[in-house]
Amino acid sequence: MFLISLFKHGSSNGGLIAFYVNLGNMETARKVFDVLPQRGIDAWNAMIIVHSRKEYPVGVPCLYHRIIFGRSDSSTFTVALKACMSLADLKTGEEI
Repeated sequence: MFLISLFKHGSSNGGLIAFYVNLGNMETARKVFDVLPQRGIDAWNAMIIVHSRKEYPVGVPCLYHRIIFGRSDSSTFTVALKACMSLADLKTGEEI
């Protein structure tokens, strides 16, 4: 609980998610992401990058589409397209 209260008030949520992923703890990284009251682009990008690097590229298009329109950046776009390429999902790649 202490850790949860720390990241609810900080601006390094993406870094905290990446920290848990680097420890090999995807479950906690996902819990951190799920309980964020406001998800900034850093948190979204961290989850998208995690999914693309940890052999879960199928989750990337879903996460990409959940981002509020206009909130993505070039990192989000690039990683999402790479995930679509690895899945041979041309339709979603075209949508992105």
